[in-house]
Amino acid sequence: MKILYISGGILFFLLGVIGLVIPVVPQVPFFLLSVYLFSKGSPRFEKKLKSTKIYQKYVSKITEELSFHKYIKYTLMFLVFAIILGAVVTTLLYLKGGF
Repeated sequence: MKILYISGGILFFLLGVIGLVIPVVPQVPFFLLSVYLFSKGSPRFEKKLKSTKIYQKYVSKITEELSFHKYIKYTLMFLVFAIILGAVVTTLLYLKGGF
């Protein structure tokens, strides 16, 4: 099973790298999925990931308490809305020939 997790992590990491080169392909979901699969496949990678400052500051509170503070929840909702709105506006401009 570890081989499947690590193979999936490699596959989605490569798709994320392709997303960096080709702007149409989203890279962040692929990188997040690869981190998840690598941490499932390797306990050493998971321990290393959980010891980073970024993980401890942003993710550990959410995973341990299984809840968000209102500020974090509203910030995430705003960012998701802004990203979706930017994608819609960009697509509409592209279809109208504005790019």
